[in-house]
Amino acid sequence: MTNTIWEFDIAISFAGEDRKIAQALAYGLKNQGLKVFYDDDEQANLLGECLTEYLVDIYKNKAQYCIILISSHYVEKRWTRHEWKAAQARAFEQFDDAYILPIRLDDTELLGLLPTIGFLDFKSIGLNRTLTILYDRMAKDINLNTVFRKAYHLFSLQQFEECEALLSNPKYSSDIEQKPAALRLLADIHIRSNRYSDALSVLNKAHKINSEDFETNFLMAICLFRTRAFSKSVTYYEKALKLSPEHITARNDLRAARVWATIQRIPLFGRLIC
Repeated sequence: MTNTIWEFDIAISFAGEDRKIAQALAYGLKNQGLKVFYDDDEQANLLGECLTEYLVDIYKNKAQYCIILISSHYVEKRWTRHEWKAAQARAFEQFDDAYILPIRLDDTELLGLLPTIGFLDFKSIGLNRTLTILYDRMAKDINLNTVFRKAYHLFSLQQFEECEALLSNPKYSSDIEQKPAALRLLADIHIRSNRYSDALSVLNKAHKINSEDFETNFLMAICLFRTRAFSKSVTYYEKALKLSPEHITARNDLRAARVWATIQRIPLFGRLIC
């Protein structure tokens, strides 16, 4: 999960009775440049959605960190229980990296929060100190995530040269090489300009980090197919389909790759297409 490019830097889970504090935290963090999920600011996106599914997705999959405002109100609410369960599920999957950042508003115990997890006591340190500690805790990761989100935005605008320049900046290179999602984005740019060897070099790095990612295997298969390494492309198309069996394009491409791999093994035709 740490290799994901997050839609939000942080999400805040709180009971309605604690909204005043949640709002102060949200706006304080936004003023420091963070992208925060705070429900009042997301009313347009929430409209018409199944709120249970939408909020579970936010607290489990869309934010890099999650603030939990622990209070007597928090443990009593149905919605906060859903959010807390989603955050716990994410924390379980991401056990080697911090995700939940608990802030105590009173002395209430939150079932499932391990006593070994450090927390902030809002009553003791107040708003400004809380904001400073939160920002210091997240600063490096958040700044990098902002860079990656900007790269995705440039890509979506088809500003590929600007996107590549940002991802190739030496300032971020060591971090990008640990982010399969960023590596795949860079590879996609190479593919669009027919630089397949460059794309494969980048994708191999992503594959070493996570060989069970559909998109990485799929893009590697595409590059190998277009460089006429048909037998190798079959291997990666097959792996991609195991990871996403319903993907129609991968299924059709696999058929074509198998045909061309067979033809390539025939001595006369093989020489003609190599």
